[in-house]
Amino acid sequence: MRSIQALPEFHVFFNDHVVNNFNTLFISMPSSKEYYATGVSGSVHNRLFPKASFDFIHTSYSLQWLSKLLKELVDKQSLAWNKGKVSYPNSAKEVVEAYKMHFGKDIEWFFNARALEIVSLEILWFFLIPSVADSHCKCVIIAVFDLLGSALMELAVQGLVDEDKVDNCNLSIPDEIASLIESNNGDFI
Repeated sequence: MRSIQALPEFHVFFNDHVVNNFNTLFISMPSSKEYYATGVSGSVHNRLFPKASFDFIHTSYSLQWLSKLLKELVDKQSLAWNKGKVSYPNSAKEVVEAYKMHFGKDIEWFFNARALEIVSLEILWFFLIPSVADSHCKCVIIAVFDLLGSALMELAVQGLVDEDKVDNCNLSIPDEIASLIESNNGDFI
């Protein structure tokens, strides 16, 4: 008789900012499954766990969010103020450069934190929104963000949404992750 090898046990840590209502997440999870799940509040750009705590780390769509709102993007006198848009790829050069500079810092903080938390730097899995190498990219996500920005501005014109809130909403789309990793030779510590 063949021995049945036990399935590995997984403990999943869901991470989000402190204001997230993890109870809503846990209520939505199927009760018929056996798993271990925990909610961990804090920024993905900082350390969240003790050193060498994990064999495998997976991140989904969290790196496109900047660690903080850039001052120059909400300063109406700044060349990097992104008025009327919620994304930056089709924006002024100053807006794109502000995002690229800050994203570079954020990704370095992310990788440094994960490098300390993982047992071995062999397995780190993450997802990002597709690359947008130049401002002429017709990527679907950019079109969606442009439509969202237009719709929000239309709502502002109608007085249904505060225009300043739309102008201060900027969604980041990182476009140079590979070059950031290569420039550090994959070594962020």
